[in-house]
Amino acid sequence: MKLCSCIFPVFAFVGLLLPICQVAAGTPPGGVQQTSPGEADLSAGIEAFKKSNFKEAKKKLQEALKANPESKRAYQYLGSTLTTLGEYDAAIKLFKKYFAQWPQDDYAYRGNATIQLAEKKFDQALETARKAKELNPANYETDYLIACALIGLNRPYEARDAADSALTLKPDYENGLRVRIQAGYRLYAFKNGLIIRSGTFLDEDERKRLNEEKAELLRENVDSIHRFLLQPNAPNRQFWQEQAVQIGEFAEAIADYVKPGESGPANPNFQRPRVIKMDKPEYTEEARLNRVNGSVKMLVLVDEKGTVDKVLVVDGLPHGLTESAIKTVGTGKFKPALRDGVPVKSLAFMEVTYNIY
Repeated sequence: MKLCSCIFPVFAFVGLLLPICQVAAGTPPGGVQQTSPGEADLSAGIEAFKKSNFKEAKKKLQEALKANPESKRAYQYLGSTLTTLGEYDAAIKLFKKYFAQWPQDDYAYRGNATIQLAEKKFDQALETARKAKELNPANYETDYLIACALIGLNRPYEARDAADSALTLKPDYENGLRVRIQAGYRLYAFKNGLIIRSGTFLDEDERKRLNEEKAELLRENVDSIHRFLLQPNAPNRQFWQEQAVQIGEFAEAIADYVKPGESGPANPNFQRPRVIKMDKPEYTEEARLNRVNGSVKMLVLVDEKGTVDKVLVVDGLPHGLTESAIKTVGTGKFKPALRDGVPVKSLAFMEVTYNIY
């Protein structure tokens, strides 16, 4: 099984790394020569932060801030460090002190929004990020935070607009691309849900139109990647080139799937693929401890032999559940789709649901 590894499911932090994506919403600016007291500790703290040695960074940055309580960079890196370590109360206190000194600076708002996202307080995160946007409309990381909050609130149309704004401000901004793609996947899942819930009440023309819209959403994701790759400083080029190819394959598979007279429930000569057997999904211990419930939604490309060829995650869950779902689907054996009695490659939309009571 090949895996199209566009997995942007949830909010997972690594050093102020945000949702779905990975990036520091409050990443401090660089390139300023320090000449103030505490300079050595500040430099050592920043270096430790960049090496992901966050405990050492915290110690050095606290010393730097003690030596120079007016050092913006010490505040900023320490705020990022505390958030990374999950010390949210301490980070919030620090952001309050920062805001008291620099009330027109958007950094404290962005820091607080980052924490609110980590705590899944999406309404609060959206409000806080929008305050940051009022102070500094040109900060692309703020648009990213807004998009992440909107994803959390299941408002993918608005999230897509916010992600587009981030990419307009910084076309090579990888996390803007990640959240843009996730918004597209959320929209895909929404339109797919309309088809499933409508059952036989949806006429074939409307069903075909919705399927074509689904294919177009994936093509938009591919186009977003291509625009990103046009930027000379775009990171992780090989990864994104692979993503464009694989997402494009799914888009073409959908387009082929909805050709007139060739598929769909109205066509008696087409039979969808169906599961013959599949292993039970494993509920990870970490997910159990965090009491995670929900579904991992996937597009699955099933070949003519009934074997899973590729998996594309359109919505996932944290704490190893997305990976568990992919593994589970990979064990599946399907009765392949049939067209005029002949096995054909086809798509299936699958959900693996986890519930803990």
